[in-house]
Amino acid sequence: MASVNQIEKYLRISVNSSQMERVTKCYGAQVEDQMSEVADVQLAQVEQLKERIDDDAHVYCMVDGCMIPTREGEDGNDWKEVKLGRIFVNTDNYELDKHHNWISDSIYLAHLGDHATFTDKFEPMVDVLDDLEERLVFVADGAPWIWNWIEECYGQATQILDFYHGVEHLAAFSKIYFKTKEDRKNWLSTQKTKLLNNQIAAIIKEIEDMPNNTLKIQRKRKALLTYLKNNEHRMQYKTYLENGISIGSGAIESAHRTVVQKRLKQSGQRWTLDGAQKIVDLRVVQASKQWHRIIDLVKENEQLTYQIAA
Repeated sequence: MASVNQIEKYLRISVNSSQMERVTKCYGAQVEDQMSEVADVQLAQVEQLKERIDDDAHVYCMVDGCMIPTREGEDGNDWKEVKLGRIFVNTDNYELDKHHNWISDSIYLAHLGDHATFTDKFEPMVDVLDDLEERLVFVADGAPWIWNWIEECYGQATQILDFYHGVEHLAAFSKIYFKTKEDRKNWLSTQKTKLLNNQIAAIIKEIEDMPNNTLKIQRKRKALLTYLKNNEHRMQYKTYLENGISIGSGAIESAHRTVVQKRLKQSGQRWTLDGAQKIVDLRVVQASKQWHRIIDLVKENEQLTYQIAA
């Protein structure tokens, strides 16, 4: 276990993985017990974020889910979804190179379980930003629960379907429809250009007019058209880019890797739901730059131990 090796290397303290697990669950449980207090801290963070933004700045709110291995199910071998929310300002997003960005400050919230509980936890944070209206930007994939929640609660915000997610749907259709790789490549390239020029209506019309001879193509085309029509108003990518707004959800996808999966999706791991939530809580505290709260908990526990010993 990496943490065991690091403690022994840098602190010269010999511990085992069971001890590390107990300590982690202990402080994870204390964070969970103080979630109302943690929520107040997160609200304060969002309020501070709002106070420092410029009049023309955009605040991004991204939500997505990722799967982690658990001990649930008949064989103790199942997967459950962690829903993760991330809030940040566009001015905190720095371009490192053509393919990599760095976001200096973000506020996170995560929940292992149903989306209704997640949104109940996340809404108070997002509500602080509601009066930004179109300057509050949601970028997400096609999950219906996400868009239903946004439509119901934040109808004035800017809604963007992740550009690359939309392209993936077009690419999946092209693999079934076109027989040659060259035809698929040319057609997809043309559709990308149309997407980046606010021509989603033209794409829909073209797909509707494409002849088909098989039931498989008919079903795939119907599903694609439903997807595109449902998200047409979220696919005005030229307008978004002209307004300096990102059209990709890479920030939340990378957060899944760094906040959740890097710790909870390692080789051979299987989590109890309780244990996974405790670890997720700790990861969110650390990623939101609130780790001093854990240090304070450790100090409080040490003082209590000394008092008892005395």
